[in-house]
Amino acid sequence: MVFTRTLKLFLFVSLTGSFVSGRLGDEITHRKLGQVPENARIPGEYIVTFKEGRVLDVRGKAKGLVRNRADIDDVFSVIPGVALSRVPDRILKRILEDPDVEFVEPNHVIQLDTTGLTGSQNTQLSASADLWGLDRIDQPFLPLDDTYNWADTNTGAGVDVYIVDTGILLTHVDFGGRASCGYDQWDENCNDLNGHGTHCAGTVSFTNTGVQSETLHDNV
Repeated sequence: MVFTRTLKLFLFVSLTGSFVSGRLGDEITHRKLGQVPENARIPGEYIVTFKEGRVLDVRGKAKGLVRNRADIDDVFSVIPGVALSRVPDRILKRILEDPDVEFVEPNHVIQLDTTGLTGSQNTQLSASADLWGLDRIDQPFLPLDDTYNWADTNTGAGVDVYIVDTGILLTHVDFGGRASCGYDQWDENCNDLNGHGTHCAGTVSFTNTGVQSETLHDNV
């Protein structure tokens, strides 16, 4: 009889465990765990969000879950949650099964499409570009007058604009030498290998098509 009870308990634990991790060596899956491409994951790093109103001491709760077997890199103030790194699978399973945990998001790399501005390509805009957006922002009422108006004293001269984006094509002729490299996390030269950063910076201050044509740009 004792043997039978032990066997039943073993089967129950095995079945519930397979819900969390599948067969040995499989990727951990769980309804609380965000699904991201495996090749984009940063191993062992997760953002853990706790349920609203359930955890008063977020850091203390996180310490109790990781038990010195993972690093608590940050405790958030906007949401009840933490950023963890070096999290082994057994600790991840414990976190996922905790009733106070709302969601676990694996830290992962997001990569933009690299088709866009590179080197000396696309160094100027077409003069026939549709400038509907400029015309729309300089007047509160329709119909549009097909003109973008700004006072000579409101061209943005002397103003620094920081573009937090994919970089800026600093040599673009429509910046007129006003763009500079402020900070680049990747290669320290602010090359825009996507085009989006140059697009945003140009919307602000391209000489012929920008909202404020004399602002100074720092890429971040």
